[in-house]
Amino acid sequence: MLRLLLAAGLAAACAVSQPIAPFPDSVVVPPPARVDGALSYEELREAYTTSPNRNPDGLGVFFPVDARSYMTLWSWALERKREEVNRLAYARTDADHETVLRRAQTFHADQVVFQGLLLANGQEFVDARWYLPEGIYLVDDAGRKFMPTQVAESLIRSELRIVLRRSATGGAVDARARAEGFPVIVFPAEAIGERTRAVTLFFAAAGRRFSFTWIFDSAYVPQRQALRPEHGGGMDRLFGTP
Repeated sequence: MLRLLLAAGLAAACAVSQPIAPFPDSVVVPPPARVDGALSYEELREAYTTSPNRNPDGLGVFFPVDARSYMTLWSWALERKREEVNRLAYARTDADHETVLRRAQTFHADQVVFQGLLLANGQEFVDARWYLPEGIYLVDDAGRKFMPTQVAESLIRSELRIVLRRSATGGAVDARARAEGFPVIVFPAEAIGERTRAVTLFFAAAGRRFSFTWIFDSAYVPQRQALRPEHGGGMDRLFGTP
């Protein structure tokens, strides 16, 4: 019971902090390897969280997915900050805390991880497994395409819902029809390298796509011909036409 009360108190504290609304269609941030360690957990999560572009390439708007959906690029730095915040809530000993951090650091050293919340007017659209085997993929600025090595459901759903409650704008779906999904999508570490300038995470289904974008080079403007249509296509629509 004590753990539940501590966790509830932490959730309330997070809920009244700076809002993350509305989310941008793309964010410009340093790559995960160069995250600003001085930022707090809340600041890092806000910086690396982006909204869906429901018509990234002109195929047509993917209406079933709510504009208030979001994905966060989840790095080791963010996980470490989260564990610092949650240590008291989980009543961890020093040894337990070190074990958790060691496992997380090892995992993130070999993985690129995205997790977030999908809102939609149908359960199938929020279940990331519905998009498999080829409907989820990551495309970088050089046109390289990566398939996920793992797709699962997040274990931190309560924290992800906190962010949703702080979003005051966006195209809300009727609560009676709304479904929620909490995807965790894992790619190999080489998906974001030292020279990667931007990545876009695509979900493709029913002749439509929606996407989430992170830009690591603020001076980067992709060229239309830089991406082959069968890979990402149209990423320039997210950043402006050259």
